[in-house]
Amino acid sequence: WTVAHFFYSDSYTDSSTNIRPLINNDNDVSGTFFVCIRSSGKLCLHMRGGSVVESENALTPGWHHIRVTHVGNGVLRAYLDGEFILTVNKFSRTTESMCIGQFVQHNDNTRQFTGNIDGIEFFEIDEERISEYTGSSAPVPEKPF
Repeated sequence: WTVAHFFYSDSYTDSSTNIRPLINNDNDVSGTFFVCIRSSGKLCLHMRGGSVVESENALTPGWHHIRVTHVGNGVLRAYLDGEFILTVNKFSRTTESMCIGQFVQHNDNTRQFTGNIDGIEFFEIDEERISEYTGSSAPVPEKPF
């Protein structure tokens, strides 16, 4: 499966220590995941009970596209603006209380993404198209905004 959307902010850095979610199904149970923007402006992909990886560079202001693809065997790959940036292992959970694509939401109000999102996608990938979504790049739809 893959889940994706466009997101926008005038600034992705802030002075807090908070994280701002983009896509997640994390409810503190091992095997759930969380893609967020850290106060440094860097993207972070966190696998509960697994690994945490962070992008090299902070996001520049403006529109971006984020995609997370589950490639099987517990592996998630993240793509920023169509380019592969992060991977984590040990994804094993879909939760009853949250779908795979919970967007820009957190149960702590100080940890909300403030900006805009558009063009939400969430679908299963058939075997004939899996290579399109798992390599060094992944599709970015035409911007709908």
